[in-house]
Amino acid sequence: MRETAKNIPKDVKELLDLSLSENEEIICSFSGDIDENGNFGEVWLFLTTKRIITINPVTKNVRQINLNDVRSSFVKDYLGNSELLLETNDGLKSVIRFSRERLEGFYNLAKLIDKIAKGDIKLESVNPEIFETLLSEKSGTKKTQALLWLMGFLKPYITMLF
Repeated sequence: MRETAKNIPKDVKELLDLSLSENEEIICSFSGDIDENGNFGEVWLFLTTKRIITINPVTKNVRQINLNDVRSSFVKDYLGNSELLLETNDGLKSVIRFSRERLEGFYNLAKLIDKIAKGDIKLESVNPEIFETLLSEKSGTKKTQALLWLMGFLKPYITMLF
């Protein structure tokens, strides 16, 4: 779930402040609900202008990946949960796991990270406004169009019922 600075708990904010370097700006933050051990628990992910930072406030575990090391980003969907994965210069890395309830937000985050990694978006120009623009971009196919298309396959069978 995408969070604003007001919603970030104090203990997470303290750990984040220790991790941030000078002139590093937070682009967006998300909270996940599955910890690094696969148990239900709060974990936070912060995308900054330089890094991806994950923080577990219970274990005080802080992991960081430089954006310059990322080659691509994607979400892998499992039964009941999903995982944000990064392909880095050192191989594939799991960043955060989350329930399906939070899939859309992390999917959009993965798209943004992927665009940064592939050079479609310049790292210097990344800011919270770009993320908002990416969030507002929806698929060209509307849900009603897809539903009507699917209903077209039922048309021959509907006449048989009546």
